Amino acid sequence: MSASYNVDGIRNSEEKLDEDNDLIIKSIIWIDAQINTTEENQRAQHELRSAFDSIKILVFEQVSECEQYLQQHINEPTVIIVSGKFAQILTPEFYDITSIESVYIYCRNTAWSTSSINEFTKYRGIFNEFNQLVSKIQLDRKQIEQSRYSPTTFTFSFNNNGDSSLIID
Repeated sequence: MSASYNVDGIRNSEEKLDEDNDLIIKSIIWIDAQINTTEENQRAQHELRSAFDSIKILVFEQVSECEQYLQQHINEPTVIIVSGKFAQILTPEFYDITSIESVYIYCRNTAWSTSSINEFTKYRGIFNEFNQLVSKIQLDRKQIEQSRYSPTTFTFSFNNNGDSSLIID
């Protein structure tokens, strides 16, 4: 397959996904009302695409748009990055969407209370430094993929009486 590139020099998503269909995490979704309006967010999007070049990166300005997408792609394991503003209004039903593997909050103000979201097992933390956020996603992604692909060892044993046993490790 020949690769094509967009104007930013980034390979097109569909081609990258074809090259690595075995990935556990298929997409990263970033939800932020200002995702396309600030230079900082534009730069961060570029960094995200560079760090995860084999994963589909999607951005949404509204939670409802994201929820609609997730409902249509229920078999696509997804990581969510959400702004602090939107993190405070996400419902328990959002966290229960089966395709969501984990949720990271990217927010300048990390001082607000997280007690309401700490109860959700998919919540991974609040980050005000983008490079720390990317590093955490990379680490968590490796752990998820290793845990899902860890080999299972089967040991069959027989004694002198012809009895057998199976040990699964």
